[in-house]
Amino acid sequence: MKKQSCIWGKDDMYSLYAESVFGEYTPFWSSHAFAEFMFPVTGNYRLCIGDNEYHVGERNIVFIEGNQLHKVIPNSIDEFRLVSFVVNWPCFSEELLGQGVDFQIYTLRHNLMKGNIITLSEENSVKIKRLFSELYDEIEEKNRGYIAFVNSVLLQIFVVLNREVHKALGNGSAEKSQPSLSDTIAAIVDYISENYNKQIGLSSIAERFWINPSQLSRNFKKETGANITDFIRAVRMYYAKELLIKTTKNISEISMDVGYNSISHFSTIFLQETGMSPKAFRSGFAKVE
Repeated sequence: MKKQSCIWGKDDMYSLYAESVFGEYTPFWSSHAFAEFMFPVTGNYRLCIGDNEYHVGERNIVFIEGNQLHKVIPNSIDEFRLVSFVVNWPCFSEELLGQGVDFQIYTLRHNLMKGNIITLSEENSVKIKRLFSELYDEIEEKNRGYIAFVNSVLLQIFVVLNREVHKALGNGSAEKSQPSLSDTIAAIVDYISENYNKQIGLSSIAERFWINPSQLSRNFKKETGANITDFIRAVRMYYAKELLIKTTKNISEISMDVGYNSISHFSTIFLQETGMSPKAFRSGFAKVE
């Protein structure tokens, strides 16, 4: 079973998700247009990024680029927990820079490519876990000044991560991942990301790009590691979460906005993806004012 909730967010800049998986669970692909950092909390798991599979432990942090298909897979029925930081990097980097933190994300991208794992030192692993514990407590208790406190904790987390990134780049310890997508598949990924709210599928996309549907299905699977239907679903689920936490639209409107004509079908898929109904997911969200 999977439970996922958005515990913090700031306008269109970032969203912070808490995720736990335990017992029997069928993993689903995820994808969105933003960068994502996965921070460990407890336990171990496997992460698929396209056709690449990584074993992720409690000292590993994962960086995923936008529109990169990925899914989390349990190693066993034992529970593991992680925190995902999904971020509009150009906006967030300006905020970090204003605080004196020059986080070289483009250096990270150019040198580590997509989906790489950074291994934290024991000291910094302990620091980040302590900081997330403090962050959880502040969000839960909402004491006076908690918003400023949470923002300061996030800043400290990225200061620590920035040090580890430069360390990894300096000694070449970061793992390389798969090469970039072909021009055609990259264009299709962009097309889906821009048209997820429409009635699109394998046949209509194949027709638009002048490709035989069977060939498109094979090539998309070969290059991304997932079939095209899973990718469309992953993009829709990401934007559904964003609409739930950042707008006041009702569930029926959101269902239509992400390409589902049936609210019951949308709710079923959302429950499978997050372990929560759309209503429960929205009610559990804390927003930065």
